[in-house]
Amino acid sequence: MSRVEIQEEIIKELDLVDDEMLLVFRSMLTTYREVHAKKKKAEEIIGYKSDGSPVEQEGFLVEAEEINKRMDQGEGTPAEDVYEKTEAWLRSMK
Repeated sequence: MSRVEIQEEIIKELDLVDDEMLLVFRSMLTTYREVHAKKKKAEEIIGYKSDGSPVEQEGFLVEAEEINKRMDQGEGTPAEDVYEKTEAWLRSMK
């Protein structure tokens, strides 16, 4: 049975029920959509920042793209500098 056929069947059934059942059905649909939206939102969380706030996939991808653009424009710290600073820091820890 296709989605359209199922929808048509539900509409026919809804025409046969009283107002109380319509309210129950509407409440069920609303609750389902709310739960589904929360579940989908939770699935989009890919990690957490150090302050405990969530990192969502879409925001992460946008931020990563912005960082890549800045790096392409020559902004940022060259890998060699990061390596040298890391090595110096590690030597100071001994």
